[in-house]
Amino acid sequence: MDNLKSISQSCFVSLPQKRKSPKASKNAELDVGIRETFFHDTWARLEQDILKCQKDAQADTLNAIVDFIERSNPALREVNDRIEVPCGAVIMGVNMSDHSAVFRHLTARLRNTVTKMVASLQARDGSSITNAMQKVVSDIFAAVTSDVAVKKSVCTMATLAAWHKSVTEGRQTHESPRKKTKRSANFRRDDPIVIIIEEVEGFKPSVLQDFILICSNYIKQLPLVLVLGVSTTVAAVHGIVPQRASSCLSIESFSSMPVTEYLNRIFQEVLLDSSIPFKLGHRVFRLILDVVLFHDFSLTNLLQMLKMCLFEHYYGAPESVLCCPEGQLSDVVQTLTREETCEVLKLPSVQRCMEDNKLSTSHQANQKTLIHLVKKLHSHHRSSVAMLKILHEFSRDLPNSPLGRQFRDTYLIYLERPVSEADGFQSLIKLIRLMSRDEIETRLHSVLDIIDRHNEVVTNTDVSDLAGGVRSILDKLEAIAREEAEGKHECDAQENAAIDWGNVRSRSQFKEKLKGLAKTKKQSPFEVLRDEVAEFVCNAFRAISPPTDFPLYEALYFDDAPVLKQYFLPSPRSVLHGALVNPNAYLKGADSVPDICLAYKLHLESGKLINLYDWMQSFRTLKAAQGSRKGSSSDEEQLVEAQFFRSVTELQFLGYVKSTQRKTDHVARMTWGSC
Repeated sequence: MDNLKSISQSCFVSLPQKRKSPKASKNAELDVGIRETFFHDTWARLEQDILKCQKDAQADTLNAIVDFIERSNPALREVNDRIEVPCGAVIMGVNMSDHSAVFRHLTARLRNTVTKMVASLQARDGSSITNAMQKVVSDIFAAVTSDVAVKKSVCTMATLAAWHKSVTEGRQTHESPRKKTKRSANFRRDDPIVIIIEEVEGFKPSVLQDFILICSNYIKQLPLVLVLGVSTTVAAVHGIVPQRASSCLSIESFSSMPVTEYLNRIFQEVLLDSSIPFKLGHRVFRLILDVVLFHDFSLTNLLQMLKMCLFEHYYGAPESVLCCPEGQLSDVVQTLTREETCEVLKLPSVQRCMEDNKLSTSHQANQKTLIHLVKKLHSHHRSSVAMLKILHEFSRDLPNSPLGRQFRDTYLIYLERPVSEADGFQSLIKLIRLMSRDEIETRLHSVLDIIDRHNEVVTNTDVSDLAGGVRSILDKLEAIAREEAEGKHECDAQENAAIDWGNVRSRSQFKEKLKGLAKTKKQSPFEVLRDEVAEFVCNAFRAISPPTDFPLYEALYFDDAPVLKQYFLPSPRSVLHGALVNPNAYLKGADSVPDICLAYKLHLESGKLINLYDWMQSFRTLKAAQGSRKGSSSDEEQLVEAQFFRSVTELQFLGYVKSTQRKTDHVARMTWGSC
């Protein structure tokens, strides 16, 4: 070692690097694939159930419209009796984005059962009467026959009337028997012609008026029936078209189920379904309620928000691999490696419930722990939903609605904190102490009905214990009723002990004396039982705890509301400011800054009025600093000026600057900072 002149001449031990096991990477890919499969399966189930709820909610309305069209068919009346055009006004509500789906169902229903000749007009088709007539005639011809080709220039009501007359009277004798058989299969002599106008408020009033008058002129030649989609009330039709046109219609109104009702049904029957493993946390649940039920009433928006929640949950949380149907849980846990199982068990919700924060060294023991925790979450959700329905039955229709008017309000309280700690729960206990005998008995019988409906899924839970207590209270109520009927308490009611008022000389002494008498007053058997009911309810629901108190709740519950707000409740101005100030956040690896970003940063340094010449000179300086350009100097100057004025135009379009009359060579600044 003494002969060594440099440390580089020494010998060093170089250990080989540990290679990652190919099995681990394979399992990681398998984990992502399993989550993707669960995402698609869960979303398909949610979408199917929600659309089924919507279809069931609109079924009665669609049946009524179909019956109206069959009953009001002008083809079933004499020609001279056709005076007014039959018109059905369907009050759809303000959820405009869902109307198209309802009318698609109506169109399919009519074509399958009533008539093939159905045309649908949307707001974009109402720009002119020519466009509307072209759409109607082309839809009817396309639905009935493919043999007739009509140019758009001759798509008029007269053309439709001539075609309808030739078909019904059999004047097309030159057709072969095969074509006649094909035509008769799609068309019957007495079929009405149904024209659906989906958004009456979106049509131009002049176009709608002309269209109604044209239909009125041809009602004796064509069996026309109109269906109008109205967002508000039938009075909107009379407000849009004048009396001259509205008098030609025989209007019958139809009201669909209010959007809030079937959205409540969706929240209760679909989102709280215990067979669906995916659940919403209280922040996300409240956000979706605020947006859907109190903002736009849109089922389409609800579907988009739920799909994004599912995507973020399965994509961003590795523990979501456990968010699967309960029957597949054991198989999924068996596919997890030792490292993946330990990572899941290191979640904060699991660590705070484990003794000394120590994991078992046995891989099989950890897998059994995962299965036990997830099954406990599913069982807790089923029993909690049943208990909350019972609690909602007690609080329903009470003054001030202590736990909310709808079941979703009670469920939201349960997600946030223990139900017994809510202010409304204490108010409910006080109101139970004031209920009459009939009211208590009615609510207890309703509770038993709820327990019977959940008997299969809540066996050996708190609900079964609750059922025994309710039946015991009902037996006591019946016993009290029998005793009162036999007159056993008449003597007690007649015993009025003499009241010793003593030396009462003032109002304050009289008040204190009354308080003492109220405390010493003997309670009736029913009053004693009513206090027992209040205590029973208080003790029965004290054990309901939110899912966040259970370990591994992150695997089933998605509660990242800020991520959802980024997609559906963005702040456009702040987002634009961030993109213009820091374009690299969106343009990854960009070599140069976009021109609009340079102009925006320069405009931030200006005051209320910006001199265009000074602004352009600063812009030119920054562009020159980015690097020299090829070409002559005059061409380069013209290019820079063009880029500058384009950037100013874009900023004006975004609302950051505007022209001003105070100085012709200046623009006014409209925003300050990121506002």
